Amino acid sequence: MSCIDIKLGYTCNNNCIHCVISSNREYLAKKNKKNDRDTQECKKELLDSKSQGYDMIVLTGGEPTIRKDFLIIVDYAKSLGYKITLQTNGRMFYYKEFAKKLAKYQISYTIALHGDTEETHDNISRVNGSFKQTVNGIKNLIDLKQKIWGKVVISKKNYKNLKNIAKLFLDLGIYDINFAFPHPQGSAWKNFHDVVPTYTEIEPFIRETINYGEEYSKEKNVKTWIDFEAIPFCFMIGNEKNISEIHYKEKGKVGVKPVGEEVVDWQKRRLEIKKKFPQCIECRYNSLCEGVWEEYPKKYGSDEFKPIKDAFEVSTLKPEEYEKKYVSRKDTKINRDLAIKNAKNLLIINFNGIGDVIKSMYLVDILKEAFDNPKITILVKKECGLEGLFKITDNTNIISIPGFKWGKNDWEFYENIIKKVKDEYDIIFDLNDGGDELYSIFFNKLRGKTKIGFKTTIYKQLDFIVPFEKEQNQGLYVLTFLDVIGIDVSNYFLRKNYFKLFDQYEKERVTTGKFFLEDKNPKVVLCIQTTKSQKEWGIENFIILAEQLITHYNYSIIFLGDRKDENVEKIERSNKKILNLLNKTTINECINIIKESDLVISNDSGLMHIADMLNKKLIALFGPTLPSKFGPINNNSIVIDSNRNPKCKNKGESLNYGSHCGECIKQINVANVIEAVEKIMGVKCIAK
Repeated sequence: MSCIDIKLGYTCNNNCIHCVISSNREYLAKKNKKNDRDTQECKKELLDSKSQGYDMIVLTGGEPTIRKDFLIIVDYAKSLGYKITLQTNGRMFYYKEFAKKLAKYQISYTIALHGDTEETHDNISRVNGSFKQTVNGIKNLIDLKQKIWGKVVISKKNYKNLKNIAKLFLDLGIYDINFAFPHPQGSAWKNFHDVVPTYTEIEPFIRETINYGEEYSKEKNVKTWIDFEAIPFCFMIGNEKNISEIHYKEKGKVGVKPVGEEVVDWQKRRLEIKKKFPQCIECRYNSLCEGVWEEYPKKYGSDEFKPIKDAFEVSTLKPEEYEKKYVSRKDTKINRDLAIKNAKNLLIINFNGIGDVIKSMYLVDILKEAFDNPKITILVKKECGLEGLFKITDNTNIISIPGFKWGKNDWEFYENIIKKVKDEYDIIFDLNDGGDELYSIFFNKLRGKTKIGFKTTIYKQLDFIVPFEKEQNQGLYVLTFLDVIGIDVSNYFLRKNYFKLFDQYEKERVTTGKFFLEDKNPKVVLCIQTTKSQKEWGIENFIILAEQLITHYNYSIIFLGDRKDENVEKIERSNKKILNLLNKTTINECINIIKESDLVISNDSGLMHIADMLNKKLIALFGPTLPSKFGPINNNSIVIDSNRNPKCKNKGESLNYGSHCGECIKQINVANVIEAVEKIMGVKCIAK
């Protein structure tokens, strides 16, 4: 959706002490220009905006409703197909006939009310009787079943009564309320010290108001929403979800069209007229917080803005420390029992590649034992092909999301995911070590009593933070996630079969039955393909290896992968000890084939991780990626790591394959692999 805010003019029947457009009126007067657009100019702006792709419009001013042609403008906007919101002080709706005429257009209203009493509001609007007209106007619109949002500009004259203003709105039947910190321009700048409070002054009243809204919602059984605009994160601790700006990304393209000026990109312009400070760099919210209006520190300075450090963090043991002995940490200051007490509904989010997803799947196995028959939902990318992994396991469901990729600037995409996971979860595990701002908003909207995730550069509302270490093995970090909530994982690390749940499957032998039943030779699975060509050892090397294993060691060979290859098809036709299953198997079939094999030889791939988690004898071939991070963790594996190629200066930068020469892994020769086969299998060549 794209929205444009069109200012129909600057004439207003209020004279608010915080008004930001008073300077616009003065500027136009000096230029001998009119304050308001005429009817034809308004229609032209509406038509031009439609041609520019805007489908939502905010009609504002000044006060739009005092125009004699206002209903004509609304009628024209409606005829163009706009979704219309009116920003107004609501006084004209005191007149029931006017309210009825506008109600037939079924538009939305944002109505400003700046006090809970006539004295306070009229003192701010500087018009006697304005409070009475606005409140009665709201009542008339409510009677006409119109959709209304409340709007309040915070000032020195009302900040101590924010809760009471919220109560007034809620009692009137308006359940969505926005409180905005004053932008010190126009009258707000002229009257700065009478209008603009400090953030320190208003912080306790913000908390009081949000708490009141939540209590009201529970007591009255109605859904309420109260948010605060232009308040930095350091003054909203614990109420981050109530910061207006974190939802702005959802709105997509937002334009503002002042009188006599060109359209302003408000998403961009808003950031240009806000200011942050050197200490903000140290704050955990820095990547998402927009700062404060640039005029504010000119009067008040920046000393009150304190960077917020990380919440509870869990130190991460190195892989070798896990291998010696995993020691569960019981001495944290936070009572982690609260996080897992009676947990029944769990969500795991893992939008990493198939290999990383596979390596973390034993988390499900452990959670099944740690909790009393929990319901587990797992979010993964559809490209991982994991939809059927737990199809007959009670209370476990995999939701595959097609088209997921980081940096996807499409909030509607994330909204569709939210619809799939709309439950309230006792614990949410976020296994992603990256993300972007839209993902941050998505994650923060998920309903979870306890949220656990990595410390990353984006802001995520987490109860427990797991520090992300670049070279930590991804088969081990899941243990840290579990330890965070007090689950003793010492008994799980050396488990022989992480894919214990797959034992429930009836073995799938559609394509392999005859081969396994009739061929009694040891079976070697060659996993020849990956998602990145730079990680592939090369089909020619695997074919030579297969021929030598058959001829000199009397092994039978199974080729696994997701792409057909003519060379493999050719040698299969000439050799009965080769079974070519390239592009012929499901992920479930691959798991069972690997389980029944005697040895797996693989590039750094998802199938390698499956073999690792199944504790199979495994030879893993590594080129550009780091075995310390992506390699196997079972004791039955051998890693052949080629880091000898001087051309490759980007060893280990696994997320930037385009910078790799692709030659690293080619430094491994067949003799290196044969040597590893003899070592891991305890055999010698039977024929030279």
